Amino acid sequence: MADELMRELAPLLAEDGVDVNDLTDIDALNQALQRAVERRNMELFTPVGARRDQAIAQLMLVVAAIADDDTKRAGILLDKAQPEIAPMTRQMPFL
Repeated sequence: MADELMRELAPLLAEDGVDVNDLTDIDALNQALQRAVERRNMELFTPVGARRDQAIAQLMLVVAAIADDDTKRAGILLDKAQPEIAPMTRQMPFL
């Protein structure tokens, strides 16, 4: 699992100048890993295409309910929202 994660993060680490085959500077690696994981999580959890349109529509309904002071309806709408689970997150819920 760690090898798979490093393969996924390697291109992001390379953008920061870190070669996963030469890990001599641990401080630079840790800093680059932190940035890479943050960027990877943004990629995994940012909806695109039709999922983005659905998320926007759902949020608009929630905002309208809140604006109407109908927090019960807003809560029901939020409870219906389902996250899209990426394959990596099934194995590792949090990075």
